[in-house]
Amino acid sequence: MNITSIAYTTDGQTLVTSTMGEPLKVWDVKKLVSQPKIPSDSAQIIATAISPDGCYAVTSSTHGHGQVLNPKSGEVYHRFQCMPYVASQLSVTSDSQTALACVKDRFYVWTIKTGEVCHTLESSAPITAFLVMPSGHEIYCVNNAGILQHWSLESGQLLKEWHGMPTEKIKISYLFERQQLLITTEADPLENLYNHPRDIN
Repeated sequence: MNITSIAYTTDGQTLVTSTMGEPLKVWDVKKLVSQPKIPSDSAQIIATAISPDGCYAVTSSTHGHGQVLNPKSGEVYHRFQCMPYVASQLSVTSDSQTALACVKDRFYVWTIKTGEVCHTLESSAPITAFLVMPSGHEIYCVNNAGILQHWSLESGQLLKEWHGMPTEKIKISYLFERQQLLITTEADPLENLYNHPRDIN
């Protein structure tokens, strides 16, 4: 079995998995059993995200197709093909209203309820890591040119960027209680700790 993606709700009760060659599965975590398999073009699904409220699942296929569907019933709300390449990473904002697909050097941002792409955020190099802020209105990303970018999801505008970031095996985290952005690498797991939303030095 080759599991290609896993997503779960914020309450930890529901898990969605995609497996190459098999339909999408929705799992009840407490009972450790799967719901009926979702009939969809899931043989090609390689990335999955589920909204925090558990009402929507977003998928991406090897052909650049995207879907918004009901993870319980399998009903497909929207299908679209806006991505010229495979989206290897998907995310849904905390308010369950907006989805992001990371495709090479850009993000496709769309409204979940309508399935319409509202913004395309183009970075200057392939994106290696990104973080959706808890507010759901902005993101940070690092590309392989060592540039950290701060984007608004509402306007689609680049708010600010910083150069000289690490370029290999990056992870971006947010320390909510301290309101700090943490950028780490495997070599230096606590190397860069930055305040947010104040300027990064």
